[in-house]
Amino acid sequence: MEPENNLEYSKLLKLLNSKTDDPSTVYEELIKKEDRVLDVVNRVVNYSNEKQVKSEEFMNLSLNHIVARLFTVIKAIMSEIMLVRNFNQFMDVVTKEDDRKIYVGLFFIILAVFIFFIVISS
Repeated sequence: MEPENNLEYSKLLKLLNSKTDDPSTVYEELIKKEDRVLDVVNRVVNYSNEKQVKSEEFMNLSLNHIVARLFTVIKAIMSEIMLVRNFNQFMDVVTKEDDRKIYVGLFFIILAVFIFFIVISS
């Protein structure tokens, strides 16, 4: 084991071997440690997945990745648009990153197809 792991292990043993009358404090401490570890692991996995999807070329992505990334980009744009005050800032938000342009264009194409079907059906 590495020294950091030994330190955490010794802290955990000390906590478990402490002579507390209330086992709920031990349980609460363990839950706090578990939550911190899960939070770190989730952030690492999300960062790794996001980095992998961003590094792949658009034409080589599967449809599943494209749809997931489309909704992620649109969600990010919508949250940033809430802070916009004028049209120039709006355009800066939409064209902030290179891959956003592709997904915004794809979104408008899908939106146009939906509107087309609505107009034809009525």
